[in-house]
Amino acid sequence: MTRDIDRELKQMNTIEVRPAEGPVRGTVENGVAVFRGVPFAEAPVGRLRFLAPAPARRREHVLDTTSAAAVCPQIPARLGVVMGECPAVQDENCLTVSVWAPLAVDRLRPVLVWFHGGGYLSGGGSLAWYDGGILARENDIVVIGVNSRLGALGYLFKPGLNDGNMGLWDQIQALEWIVNNAASFGGDSKHVTLMGQSGGGHSITCMLSMPKTRGLIQRVISLSTPFALQPFSPEEAATTAARFCDKLQVDLSKPDALSRLQATPIGQILDATISTLRGSLRAPGDPTPPFGPVATDGLPGGAAFQRAVEDAAARIDALIGTTADETLVFCKSDPRLAGLTFDSLPRTAEALFGSSWSERIERAHKTRPGATALEVLSEAQTAHYFGDGAWKLASAVAAGKGNAWMYRFDWSAAGCAFGACHCVELPFAFGTLDAFERAPMLGAIDDQKTALSAVFRGAIGSFVKHGTPNADALPPWPKFLGNAPVLMQFNSALRCGLAQPSA
Repeated sequence: MTRDIDRELKQMNTIEVRPAEGPVRGTVENGVAVFRGVPFAEAPVGRLRFLAPAPARRREHVLDTTSAAAVCPQIPARLGVVMGECPAVQDENCLTVSVWAPLAVDRLRPVLVWFHGGGYLSGGGSLAWYDGGILARENDIVVIGVNSRLGALGYLFKPGLNDGNMGLWDQIQALEWIVNNAASFGGDSKHVTLMGQSGGGHSITCMLSMPKTRGLIQRVISLSTPFALQPFSPEEAATTAARFCDKLQVDLSKPDALSRLQATPIGQILDATISTLRGSLRAPGDPTPPFGPVATDGLPGGAAFQRAVEDAAARIDALIGTTADETLVFCKSDPRLAGLTFDSLPRTAEALFGSSWSERIERAHKTRPGATALEVLSEAQTAHYFGDGAWKLASAVAAGKGNAWMYRFDWSAAGCAFGACHCVELPFAFGTLDAFERAPMLGAIDDQKTALSAVFRGAIGSFVKHGTPNADALPPWPKFLGNAPVLMQFNSALRCGLAQPSA
């Protein structure tokens, strides 16, 4: 009898909508319609593995999306030491979106599309960490999280083997699907904001540089994006592919190489990914992943990449931010830096930054007086990989037709050795503090964290709806301008003032 009652209650709390490919059934949770795992492409398995995504097929039956959506098979997160773990089902049938939408259908609402981070190796847009229910309910917007292929499954590339960038094309196809189907979930396809963190922010930057996607992007929220990371050259990607395939004893020169890779068990794919990651470590503390977008097939590389991004930025609005200690966790987690001293700092800095190392270290010393050698290196890396690029993007937006706002997330948990580290803003952005309860970077939940999260969410929601992050709980937040570069600092106390110029 209990099971029958549970079934009836579940049926009472379901809702159906009909996107182009066929009807889907979701749930109603706290006044929000939730659809988990709506496919935007065919499952990339068998002969579709390591190839560009194929459009989802039409169907007549109702697809149940009331259960947790699978994320791409992946290796353990590199930043588990600060984020903890977020359990999730893993499956190659992962090309889906998860949607959180207000129930009322009286009008179309602005859409926020979320691209998760994880260094192109881990994560998922459907994880409990990134539940969009609170953002959707509080701000009266539609929130959509994207799952795409990761690691070798998403970015293995070798000329003659495949066209590469499968994961990036997954994200582009998801965005096109969202524009075509947003109205089915109550979303306004003409009012779409892309939000990405870390690798997800880098994906958005890649999309900005591509002519194919330029018309799809009007508004961007960039959280902790490593702007210094360029798309890999085809030669770099081919070298990585050779190392990866050597682990699997697949000869890339043979005509059956692709079919053999497509038949390889997923466990072996992940083992080879871990081995490739270990074998691709660059200079100590360098966060560059082994797999990622490759400058091929419409994606520029080198100086052309930066020019294309800045050109596209002149036509968008952007909310751009970093954390105060982005790279400290990468530095402290790298055993090669355990004994770093000021005597050995120049050699390490030169390996990271090349000829500009002394200038960057001098800046870091001035910014962090009294810091240890490791902290000085981390400060220089944070500016190099994150801060300088954020400044350049904001400047490009401000110099064009758009509006830009900048922030820095300075809050850190008491006693956390990694400070305001990479990813620390995520539980505050989504209001999912409970889902991060075991994250060392967060600590115990208290009223201060809850209040800070509400303020940060309000800024995000205001930007999505109105194109400005100014919200009631914030001090006045002027736009970023070349002659008045303003930065909002999110901490236990909120401050807005002039930002330090980028080198």
